[in-house]
Amino acid sequence: MSKSLLMKHAAENASFGINFGKEAKNPQTGSLKRKFESLMSNDLELSIKRPKFEVSVYGDNILEFNQPRKSLVNCQRLRSQHFPFRKSLMDYIVKNNPNVLRKLQKTCKYFLIKHPYLIVTDIWSDCNCTRVTIDGKQYWIYDEIDYFPKMLVAKSLRFGVVDPDYFHKWMRRILRWDIPEIEFADTCMSYCSFKNVTKSQKVVKWNSLLANVFEDKKKIHISLDLMLINLPNIVDFSIRQCHITSETTMNLNQLPWKNKIERLILYSIDGIFDPDSFYEFLVKALAPRAFLKLIFVKTLNQEKVDQLKNVLQYKLESWNPRVEKPKIMFDRFDHTTTYSSLCL
Repeated sequence: MSKSLLMKHAAENASFGINFGKEAKNPQTGSLKRKFESLMSNDLELSIKRPKFEVSVYGDNILEFNQPRKSLVNCQRLRSQHFPFRKSLMDYIVKNNPNVLRKLQKTCKYFLIKHPYLIVTDIWSDCNCTRVTIDGKQYWIYDEIDYFPKMLVAKSLRFGVVDPDYFHKWMRRILRWDIPEIEFADTCMSYCSFKNVTKSQKVVKWNSLLANVFEDKKKIHISLDLMLINLPNIVDFSIRQCHITSETTMNLNQLPWKNKIERLILYSIDGIFDPDSFYEFLVKALAPRAFLKLIFVKTLNQEKVDQLKNVLQYKLESWNPRVEKPKIMFDRFDHTTTYSSLCL
């Protein structure tokens, strides 16, 4: 991993400062430092006393964000920009597409100052270690989330931390929750947090096979229909605890679907549902040749589970057209069930 690319990225984002210390030994360090100072002082018509954040470079691919300083960027003398179309259109472009904003930041320094956000492709966070992808390169961060800048995530986020306080700190660091792919592990999430994470309704992949979503305070698992109502564009959906009530399958048939589900894994189904209404849901929601896996808890009556399986398999034989029939698998969950077997 080249340190020069990392330093170049930090220089392009003028909301950060760079510590060129002993940690970053590179023949071009002096040139990069002069380029950075020129970017911060000569090329911009503004008065800058201190950068908003500092980022240090260690090794080839480790970032460290330091404590923010008190004096921030003064943008009062920022040169105004004029575009050949309405300002409202430019605001829409900036606010709704991180990838476009990243290109604008590289093209025009105006966007670096007006929108000082760290734009990443994906984030993977486990305990106090975080991996981010910036401009196709992966970097590791080993420090407190409190010092992170505000971030825009273009593609995916994987979060696997038990501590709820750390989880809420992360939520405050993410500037806008319109991330297409989200995975949670080792986390107990409230339904309120779930709705905040999915409120953009742009999520296409949701995986919480190693996490639980509870009703606030009561610690009751949220039913399947209440989760899917917040995910109208979902394509890949996997959950750890599938709570089904007598009204769940009927409610599922009323949901609006903008996309077709290609992969559906329901783990620890805790109730016997009506196979007829569930089949109607499958016809409406599943994509051609979709994959479906239903995993029932071991405490359910085996005879009723077998009856439900037989009815569903019989109905699937009449799927039209037959070549687009979904692949369905059944399983029972107990303490010997492994995570890898659930993902097959």
